[in-house]
Amino acid sequence: MKKSVLIILLVVFSGINIYGQELKNIKNATDCNHAIEVSTISKFGPTNPPKELKVKSTNNPFERSQYPTWYKFKIVKDGVLLFDIIPINPNDNYDFLLYKINNENYCQDIKSGKNDAIRSNFARADIALQGKTGLSITGKPECYSNGIDVQKGEQYVLVLNNMYKGKGHTLVFKYLENFIVKGNISDFSTGEKLKAKVFWTNLRTNETTSSASSNKQGNYDLKVSVSTEAHRFPNYLLWAYDDKYYISDTLIASKNVNSLQSSAFNLKIHKLKKGNNYFLHKIYLNPNLNNICSR
Repeated sequence: MKKSVLIILLVVFSGINIYGQELKNIKNATDCNHAIEVSTISKFGPTNPPKELKVKSTNNPFERSQYPTWYKFKIVKDGVLLFDIIPINPNDNYDFLLYKINNENYCQDIKSGKNDAIRSNFARADIALQGKTGLSITGKPECYSNGIDVQKGEQYVLVLNNMYKGKGHTLVFKYLENFIVKGNISDFSTGEKLKAKVFWTNLRTNETTSSASSNKQGNYDLKVSVSTEAHRFPNYLLWAYDDKYYISDTLIASKNVNSLQSSAFNLKIHKLKKGNNYFLHKIYLNPNLNNICSR
């Protein structure tokens, strides 16, 4: 079934009057009670640099907070929440905490420790990743945490903390959709229905984000998250694998994802045979990708 997936990208930039726009003032957003309310259907920013918190505050959830900024937002569609925090200066070290609002006293609950963060990350900025951190579907690389399931109407508080004197940032929101991919897996030569594994891989990031197993009749249902904006997002690879068979795959372009619901993706796989290397599977490599984040 189709279901909307919410991807929230927090893009952090620096510089004065970036994009030629007036900078948003976030100087007063140093504590929960002054969190800036942002919309998940529009861009917020660019902002001026966060204000320094010079003394340890009882309202501070970070042990070493220096330049905190608090935001509050409401979910407008059911889905999965993801975001990127991307400093324009790769040397900036951004940490974050994400809280779900459960009642009107959420700030006091955060302060007292009654409301624990549902997601956090304290990895040091990685130059190879341009200092990025946030939530990703797989929780990788190490400086990312796993995305969360959200429902329309829920409210959240996000607090960012830059350990150094950084610049401003922009909040940009995007939406993905969930689809159920269905099909059948069989032996190429005999037509025998097979119990095998099926996978969904993002060819831009080389991340395999979904997997499932077919039943004894060879049928499978695979939940996948994709973008319907073909001009901005990657192609995907649907592929099947079993220990005694070669990998079989099919390429799915972003522009064709709307047909996922109405199409059956039947995969026929060739059995392994000694001395036969004709069906060796594809290997996708990204020589510029470095997924190591270290403190």
